[in-house]
Amino acid sequence: MYGTLRRGGVRALPSLFPEAQFLGFGMIRGWLYDFGDFPGLLFDPEGEAVIGEVYRISTAALKQIDAIEEWNPQAPQTSLYFRRWRAVELRDGGQVEAWVYECNPAHLPCTKRIPGGDWIAFVSAHAHH
Repeated sequence: MYGTLRRGGVRALPSLFPEAQFLGFGMIRGWLYDFGDFPGLLFDPEGEAVIGEVYRISTAALKQIDAIEEWNPQAPQTSLYFRRWRAVELRDGGQVEAWVYECNPAHLPCTKRIPGGDWIAFVSAHAHH
């Protein structure tokens, strides 16, 4: 989770799903964009490090997160996000495969890039101005 579902976010995943198991901080390459109240990731192997958290969750929790992220596997092109299986580097070393939500540029204007790839730091920095 790289946005509002991170700890410190407005919908922190551990609060929504107390049974979720935190596996560590992760990083994926891409570009993070600001959509006002939430961010979106566009995957790009040449992009900057986008910081997130990796969790092990139940299938039921994943379906609820799909609804939050407006991912509909029956209608992917009309979804706000795509859910894709990606390699994520863990901060403490190693790599895991994880579901990652990537924004659908057809529905989200990817114009306002978040420098540094860290939504929580970005929100914190702008909250004090």
